[in-house]
Amino acid sequence: MKRRDSDFFSELIYEYFCEFAGIQFRIVSDDLFLKEIDFCKEKNFRPSKTPPLSAPLKIMVQYLEACFSSESSGTCSILFRHNSRDIMAKKSSSSSVSIVLDMERYTEKEVDVYKELIKVDAGRTISYGELAAKSGIPGGARFIGNTMAKNRFPVIIPCHRVIKSNGDMGNFSGGVELKEKLLRHESGIRFS
Repeated sequence: MKRRDSDFFSELIYEYFCEFAGIQFRIVSDDLFLKEIDFCKEKNFRPSKTPPLSAPLKIMVQYLEACFSSESSGTCSILFRHNSRDIMAKKSSSSSVSIVLDMERYTEKEVDVYKELIKVDAGRTISYGELAAKSGIPGGARFIGNTMAKNRFPVIIPCHRVIKSNGDMGNFSGGVELKEKLLRHESGIRFS
């Protein structure tokens, strides 16, 4: 667990490193909101030895444990913190626990795309063009691609489910192999 002062707001920022199903994660939060999730590709990766210090980190680790143990990942509601208000992106009927994502750096249009993407069921895919149309941006496949590239919350905002219209995987921050692995896992195929 690393703890550092932010250069921007004099708030405490927490980092936590963990691994699930061979996928290495770096999770960042402050005391209130999840700030980002990264895939780590370092050869000297070391999971954090202490428990997560912030509530958002604790909730995120529980979410990832559920996702990668084949339990339902729908046990948490997902809220977007945008323009200083909370927007319900996905409501869980089985839990009062919420993951709150700091979406302040995104435009309203990007937030709308992410809200639409969260509706895509696990194991399913959607093309860039289809997601653009469902988000009210017909002909906006390129905008969708750029929005996916900006996604700081992979797995929660499942950009791995967005593919090209011809069925090709397209790009992914963790690499195409990881994108395929996540889709196989969601489809009920165990990690090897």
